[in-house]
Amino acid sequence: MTVGLSYSGTAGSAAWQEAPASVALPAGRAAVDLTLTPRSQPGEQGARTLLVAAATNPAYAPVSAAEITLLDAPDVGYEIWSGGQTLSSAGILAYAVGGASSPDALDGLPVSHTVTSSSLSMTAIVRTNDPKLTVVGQVVGDLSGGPWNTNHVTMTPGDQAGVGEGLQRQIWSTPRGSASQKYIRLEVVLQP
Repeated sequence: MTVGLSYSGTAGSAAWQEAPASVALPAGRAAVDLTLTPRSQPGEQGARTLLVAAATNPAYAPVSAAEITLLDAPDVGYEIWSGGQTLSSAGILAYAVGGASSPDALDGLPVSHTVTSSSLSMTAIVRTNDPKLTVVGQVVGDLSGGPWNTNHVTMTPGDQAGVGEGLQRQIWSTPRGSASQKYIRLEVVLQP
């Protein structure tokens, strides 16, 4: 038997790839599985619902609607943030560090540095909602040839007051030790 389906709810038909108008119900079966594939909808955020019910037909026994809740992941990625601008070192840095809302925005915050007799530290707002993005603190004792490394660099979350969604204030620190010179930096890597 072919059972017509009706759809309602806040998600709308654009949220799903090819939602079928009907399903075939084999003889002797009271139910079938229905697979719906969500479609990415940039700009659509929050929970949306889709109610799926058997279309009204006197031949069908009363059926309860199935409710599906769609939770969109936040729109992330350099391409979305930059509005499609070409990748550049400056663009990736602005995307990763500072919390700017776009490449041309002036709402990003600068990295701050603290030097004490016992440690070096950097504090920055870092994008944390892009799995392709990595930001790590690195140190070196000699700028003329020593390799940058993560040895003895720790990261702790800072005060999150005023920090936007998908961002985190992070503090990278390293002890100065007995070295006469020590430098700290952030390395930003955006995977393709």
